[in-house]
Order: sequence, then C-alpha cells, then structure tokens
Amino acid sequence: MRHLHRLQEHIESSDAIPPAQFWQIPLAGILLLIGLSVLFLPGGLTTGFYTLQAYSLPFPALMWEYITFSGDKWPILAMGLALSLRYPRFTLAMLFAGIIGILMTQGLKLYFHTARPPATLAHDSFRLIGSALTANSTPSGHTATAFLAAGLVTHLCQSRVAKVCALLLAALIGYSRIAVGVHWPVDVLTGASAGLFCSWLGVSLANRLQAWFTPWLFIIIVLLLFAATIKLLTYNGGFAHTDLFAVSIAAACLGMFYSDLRRTQLVRPRN
Repeated sequence: MRHLHRLQEHIESSDAIPPAQFWQIPLAGILLLIGLSVLFLPGGLTTGFYTLQAYSLPFPALMWEYITFSGDKWPILAMGLALSLRYPRFTLAMLFAGIIGILMTQGLKLYFHTARPPATLAHDSFRLIGSALTANSTPSGHTATAFLAAGLVTHLCQSRVAKVCALLLAALIGYSRIAVGVHWPVDVLTGASAGLFCSWLGVSLANRLQAWFTPWLFIIIVLLLFAATIKLLTYNGGFAHTDLFAVSIAAACLGMFYSDLRRTQLVRPRN
C-alpha cells in the first residue's frame, strides 16, 4: 500500500492532460481528401507509386528497413513505456488513442480488403524490401501508428519546431511504406489522416474521462506497455536486419523506464 500511495502522489504532482489540439482535425481532413482524390486519377490506386518509390532507390534498403520498422506498433508502444512515468496522466490518452486506432485501421483494412503492390504489380517492376505482404493495404497501419504517436507527442511539446519535426518523422515513416514496396500512396495518406484523428479523439476522451484514471489503471497500462517492450526483443517486423535494432530500442526504453522509477523513488535500491 505504501508503494501505491507513493504512485498516487506522483500522478497527482504530474502535468495535467493538455487540451486536444483541434488543428489536427482539418489536417486529417485535408490528407483524407487528397487520398480520396488520388483514386479518381487515371492511375487509380497505383497513382504515384512508381514515381514516389523511384526517389527512394538511391538510398540503401537497410535505411528504409529501420525507418519503416520505427512505425511498427511494438517500437511505438515501447516508446510509450519510456514516457509513461514522465507523463503518467497522459497514458490515459495513449490508451484511448491506441484502442480507437486499432479498431479503426483494422476495421477499414478488413472492409476495403485492398490488394498491396506485391499482389498487383510485376515483381521485377519495383523494389520490395522485407516480406511480400499482399492483402489489407488500405489504410497503412504503420503510417497510422506513426501519425497517432506524432499527434500525441505534439500535445506534449511546447516548441513548434519540435511539433513539426514529429510530424515530418511520421511522414518519413509513411513514405517508407512506399519505399519498401508494400503500400500505395493512398494508403499512406488515409493512414496519416486516421492517425491524426485518433490522436485528437484519444486526448479529447482522456480529458473528459479523467475520473477513470486511478493508480491501478495506470499500473495496468504500464504492464501492457512493458509486455509490448518485451515482445519487441524477439520481433523483427518481417525484415532481415532489424533484430539488433529492435533489441536496441527495447533496451533503451526499458533503461529510461527504470531510470524514471529510480528518479521518482517509486523503486528504491536496497541497502
């Protein structure tokens, strides 16, 4: 009970959940509109794929493996663990945004059931990096996850430069899905739109439902994030060279989490 009381004090002394940033809604709408407009162009679903992937060809495949892997759900969740003790109240927004994001992206993937480039294009007509995924293309889950995470991060940043950098990193992850040859441009645009919307809605719900947030709920969220970080230790996302990268991310996030446990005195070393 002493540890639970100390945790309650830590939560109460932490920063409040910031207001939801409404600018994410029109930006999500613009991205969705552009994505839907692409479908009406002569190339339809394939519009822009070859052109955009061509810009990625001068760069090594390993670079795109690392970038696209960074948008996978497991590294993002591990980063959530690393931030959980610094922004404990904000983990409620992470929870809501994550649940909504999973339901939305997976539901849309199953509804549209769009074929991916490896299932549609000649294999020698583009560069494929990693596993040849073939189904459930729209929207891009990695892009949605990256923009959801970037949208949440912008709520924690005071600097406009930091906010822009977070969004640009998410955009690079989205582009990497085209670079590795498993998504169409429309998938990336709709994924970015979905991610921003889920971020805004998650923060909005967290502000309205702060009474739900208790030390026990925080512990449950942290345990889920911890389990995701452990999963990352043995996960490569279907790429040949990301094992060590995954372990490095997991180790860094676990180290940050343990350091914050010590800093906040929620765990004290034995004499």
